[in-house]
Amino acid sequence: MLVIMQEDFLKFATILTKKCFSHLNLSQQKNFADLMTAFLSNTSFALWDIASSLSGNTTTKHKHKRLIYFLDSFTIDLNFWKSYSLALFSLPGFRFKRRKMLTLALDATTLKDDFWILAVTISFNGRGIPLYLKSWKGVNESYDYWGRVKSVLQALKSILPKGYLFEIVADRGFQGDIMFQMCKETLS
Repeated sequence: MLVIMQEDFLKFATILTKKCFSHLNLSQQKNFADLMTAFLSNTSFALWDIASSLSGNTTTKHKHKRLIYFLDSFTIDLNFWKSYSLALFSLPGFRFKRRKMLTLALDATTLKDDFWILAVTISFNGRGIPLYLKSWKGVNESYDYWGRVKSVLQALKSILPKGYLFEIVADRGFQGDIMFQMCKETLS
């Protein structure tokens, strides 16, 4: 039963990938759909374990090599996030069009002392689904905080689909007045 569900999801992921990730070549689309299926059917984040769930009648060693090659050639840039947003808003069951207002949460966090991450999530059934992530190296180095926030808002404007009303929720670290002015300048 699990194998049939994985095959059905792979078919769905392949269609979704072809529709939404048209900037990828056919080989990358196939590998990306396969990776989504393997990733969602796994409980481990270890590449070897994910590779073992990839489709194909070959050894895990060869699947692992294929996965590493794909990840090395895969770029997460603005085109990716635009495609990802299109895919997210195309998923059945989300019913975004029924909602009058879509809530986006903006959050800054650090990953150990290595990366500073600014995340935008969309609210769905009480959970935040990542819509856009941007990271910078060097948590303890000086940087332009508001410049980073502005760059994320500019990217957000280009990836959000038209025809929806959005509200942004952020914690006190985004200092009301400055954030309101930046949203007005950037998102209008």
